[in-house]
Amino acid sequence: LVVKVVGKSTEEMSTYPEGGFFEDIVGPLGNPTRIEPYPHVALVGGGLGIAPLYPILKGFRDIGTHVTTIVGFKGLRDSFWEERFRRLSHRFVLMTEDGSSEREGTVVDGLREIIALSPIDEVITIGPIPMMQAVAEVTRPWRIPTTASMNPIMVDGIGMCGSCRVNVGGKVLFA
Repeated sequence: LVVKVVGKSTEEMSTYPEGGFFEDIVGPLGNPTRIEPYPHVALVGGGLGIAPLYPILKGFRDIGTHVTTIVGFKGLRDSFWEERFRRLSHRFVLMTEDGSSEREGTVVDGLREIIALSPIDEVITIGPIPMMQAVAEVTRPWRIPTTASMNPIMVDGIGMCGSCRVNVGGKVLFA
C-alpha cells in the first residue's frame, strides 16, 4: 500500500506505525493483469502508478520474461521503490521531468529509446491517463500490444457513485 500525503485523510494515514492497521479498506479492485510468457515486456509507470507495476514485474520475472521497466516522476523527491525495481528488472530506466535523475524527460522519451534498441512484445502502462495515452501512441506505429491499467479515484468501490467511470473507445466503462 503506497500513500501519498495530499490531504487530511492521507496525512492521518501517514501517522500510522509500520504494522498498524485500518479498520476497513477495500481492494484490490478490478481484474488482475495477464502475465503470459513473452521474450521481452516493457513496464511503463508514472508517479504512484509504479506501485501496482511491482507485482506485475515479479510475475513476469517468475516465468522467465525479460523485463524492461521505465518509471518516471516529476523529480527525484517524488520517487520511491527504485532499488526494488532495479533488483528485479533486466533493464531499469528512471526518468525525471526536472532532470534530477540521470535521465531527464518523461517515460515516453525512455520508451522511444528502448523501442529503438530492441523489439518489445508487450507494453503494460500504469499512471496518469495522459501519460498512458502517450505511451499507446508511441507503441501504435510499432503494433506493440499495449495494456493501460485504468486507476481513477475510487470513492465507493462498487461503481454506485460513478467516480470510476472511464471513456474507452467511445464507450463509458467502470474501472
